[in-house]
Amino acid sequence: MSYVSITMGVTNVRGEFGGGDEEPADVVVLGPVGVERAGTLVRPSSGVSRALLGALALSGPSGLSASALSETVWGERGTSGSLLGVAVYRLRRWLADVAGTAVTVRRTTMGYALEVVRGDVDVAVFRRLTAEAATVDAAGRLDALERGLDLWRGDALEDVSPDSIDHAAMARLLRERAAATVEYARVALEAGAPRRALDRIGPLIERHRLDERLLAVWIEALACCGRQAEALEAYEEARGRLRDQLGVDPGPELRDAHVRVLRQEMPSAPAPEAVRPDQVPAAIGDFTGRADQVNRMLDLLSADHRAVVVSAVAGMGGVGKTTLATYVAHHLREEFPDGRLYVDLRGAEQEPADPGEVLGRFLRALGVGPAAIPEGLGERAALYRSMVADRRMLIVLDNASEEQQVAPLLPGGEGCRVIVTSRSRLTALPGVRLIELDVLDHGQAVDLLSRIIGAPRVATEPDAVERLASICGGLPLALRVAGARLAAKPHWRIADFVARLADRRRLDELTHRGLSVRAALDLSYDGLDPAGRRLYRLLGLLEAPDFAGWVAAAVLDASFSEGTEILEQLIDARLLDVTVHNPGDDVRYHFHDLVRDHARERCLAEDLVSEGEAAVLRALGGWLALTDRGVHTVNGGGNTTTVGDATRFPVDEIADRVVERPAEWLERERIGLTAAVGHAARLGEGELCWELAVRSSILFQPAHYVDAWQQVVDVALPATRTSGNRRGEAAVLERLAELCSARRDYDRALDGLRQALRIFEATEDAHGTGRVLRQLAVVHRMTGRFSEALRDGERACALLQKVGDAAGRAHALMVIGCVHHERGNAETALSVLTTARAVARDARYTNIEVQSAYWIGQALLALGRHHDARSLFEYVNDASAAAGSRLGDMYANHGLGCAYAALGRPDDAERSLRTALRRAEERDDRLMRARILYLLGDLRHRRGEHRHARGLLEKALELADAVSVPLWKARCLLLLGDIIDATGVEEDAARAFHREGLSIFTELGVPLPQETVQRENAGHAE
Repeated sequence: MSYVSITMGVTNVRGEFGGGDEEPADVVVLGPVGVERAGTLVRPSSGVSRALLGALALSGPSGLSASALSETVWGERGTSGSLLGVAVYRLRRWLADVAGTAVTVRRTTMGYALEVVRGDVDVAVFRRLTAEAATVDAAGRLDALERGLDLWRGDALEDVSPDSIDHAAMARLLRERAAATVEYARVALEAGAPRRALDRIGPLIERHRLDERLLAVWIEALACCGRQAEALEAYEEARGRLRDQLGVDPGPELRDAHVRVLRQEMPSAPAPEAVRPDQVPAAIGDFTGRADQVNRMLDLLSADHRAVVVSAVAGMGGVGKTTLATYVAHHLREEFPDGRLYVDLRGAEQEPADPGEVLGRFLRALGVGPAAIPEGLGERAALYRSMVADRRMLIVLDNASEEQQVAPLLPGGEGCRVIVTSRSRLTALPGVRLIELDVLDHGQAVDLLSRIIGAPRVATEPDAVERLASICGGLPLALRVAGARLAAKPHWRIADFVARLADRRRLDELTHRGLSVRAALDLSYDGLDPAGRRLYRLLGLLEAPDFAGWVAAAVLDASFSEGTEILEQLIDARLLDVTVHNPGDDVRYHFHDLVRDHARERCLAEDLVSEGEAAVLRALGGWLALTDRGVHTVNGGGNTTTVGDATRFPVDEIADRVVERPAEWLERERIGLTAAVGHAARLGEGELCWELAVRSSILFQPAHYVDAWQQVVDVALPATRTSGNRRGEAAVLERLAELCSARRDYDRALDGLRQALRIFEATEDAHGTGRVLRQLAVVHRMTGRFSEALRDGERACALLQKVGDAAGRAHALMVIGCVHHERGNAETALSVLTTARAVARDARYTNIEVQSAYWIGQALLALGRHHDARSLFEYVNDASAAAGSRLGDMYANHGLGCAYAALGRPDDAERSLRTALRRAEERDDRLMRARILYLLGDLRHRRGEHRHARGLLEKALELADAVSVPLWKARCLLLLGDIIDATGVEEDAARAFHREGLSIFTELGVPLPQETVQRENAGHAE
């Protein structure tokens, strides 16, 4: 807490306590008790020390006896002499610490006294000034009394317990204050400054409601300010209180004042000439966009409210807050006939504007002469409010720092309106209506550039202008600078300027004749504390487009709570934007591109390269740790991929909350994860790169984020090969093959798996070998190599069981069960798949447990147990819904369609199959689309709708052929032949389809589909 020093003539100010005895110190008791030095007040932390210091200060140079001092501080019970001695000793030590030898407590004959060697005591100064006032002329009297009253910063001894105060001495002091105030008010009234009188008396009226001298000058001051009705009302209230509480009528002084008010005989200053200030800067002619904000502000500021309306515009530096405020202010000019005030409060600068200085400017603009402007902030604010109370004015407070800066500048009259702009959200202002200002959208940005550069020039290079608008990110300041530079250089090609902006020199280029994006961001950056600046710099190194709050903890190597607390600084400074996609979601943070450039630039200038890299690696390690947790959740802890040695940043504090719903977490982090893989590669962190790629791709798989999956493996594979990391290379090849399988590109999948197998076998990695064999079994099964599928699947089972990977073994068993099912061995398939499901359940590998349930359902259908199959598919549907898995939803609805068809419920079957088809189309899963279309065609065929059925089967055949899955190609051929045969035309085509389908079944060595056998048997019977 800082105060104006009461010491006269002090020029040697060092600004620190302790040491330097040449520096005076003042004891203050007219408010909080303490010692003031170099303009700063320090208060004793001990209540006893405050009471001792206050009592000695009030007693003056003579001091108090030990008994009187003890009774004052500890009450009538007093205390022992030894306890008093200890308390005085502690006070002396405290005074030595804060005042050196300037102030101490000396021992007197009877007790103790305060000795101020260099400095003064504010109560003594107050008494000297009031005494001086009686010896000088009117002007000197007003000045002396004002300086004396200014020493009161509240109630005397306000932080001392009432039980530790000499109430007789306090009453005497309060009477002196009231008398000085009355005298000041009378002199001010005679000098024609009634508002100054009113402001002095006001705070004392409630405390001295029966002081007739004070009441008399109060009602005179009210009348002199033109508030005659209030003056008369105040007299009547005073008369009632005197009668009720004392049983007396007002005395002659109060009655005389009342009469003078009634006769309007009060002295008053000559009314100043009416002044209509109009300080709002010129409006910008090319104002663009902001229609919603403009309309809302016009509605707010034009409406008939019974209180001051404050419209606070908040937004990042350079977003156009001042432009919007001045634009609206000019639109409202006619609504404020008494004028418009404007000030730039410099809130983002190191030294924001002082509210007292601003009030002085406002008062001068309102016609108050320099000599009549009060000194104190409170008095200036009161005079300002009085002067605008009955006016209709607009006040624009631009670039505010905080509510405390704005509050004294707010008017009190109903006819006034206020526009405040700030980088912070000033939500604590009374009556505030917040207007959030974001960057311009792309169309508005192009429009603004067109207005600045000129439409003809823009028309010659429209693509370059579109690109320029994107590079500036819609930030009006950046657009204005870019436009101004181009306007100043009409011979420049816009495309050439865009090329200069695109190589990370944007901040250098976005500077022009006093306009600078960098300078605007520097102001916000300089306003942060050291921890906030460090976080800002380090976050600028990240390449993720947005991030969660835990990233702040990682880059700072701090706890989650510490990181998010510091992060709030960046949000308040509008250097970070905040996004919440859905209620209850974690908050996401992101930089404007130009702000990120600035943060990175500051980091490179202020931090060691090693510190920045360490911070980035911690963040990447956090993404890896959370991805581990997501994989654990999805796979139930199954160790289904190679695990490397990359360092994880500990995220246990938040991991459960972040990934309790992995699918939703992945949706938010998908782009960040792909960026993290690329960042690790560029840092040469091969181990971290491939682990991030492999682990994240496991999560991409069920969500079918195949583009992200492709991106991470494309980055990680060359990174591992460059670094010679053979184990990582094999792990990435394994995931690449899985991706190719998901895309039904089995030739590429087979090639990648064979490469991975060679590496794992060469490095004697049994676990990796087992996993690759399992995936080879999948590819062999899909391409009709059933013998190879069983061979590799059984080898995989043995290896995975040996290394303890129960989840991987469950997956291998499921593949083996599927092979038996497709070879027509339904009983064997049921047995193996039931074992796979049990192993997956024990391993908490939910994905494989649900997939196994689906294939058990297919085996049950083959065995004629249609109701059991339907129940199992319903379980798959429920489990998939609980996990939020659209992949599971697709398989569940396909299974239900199969079951309903077998149960003779074609309408229910088609409904489920249509749902499954939508999911398959969303995932671009051509094989599943073929299987669904096959079944839909069969349903139409059974209804006799052969033409419709043929169209469905032709599409199914095209899809099955495209993915090179011979079994389903053969099934489509046979059914298509049956459908054509049923039409009685194109018999040659029907026979050709039958021959080709039967040939494939023979080559695969698997039995014909049951429906084909049934139709064959029916044909022979006829």
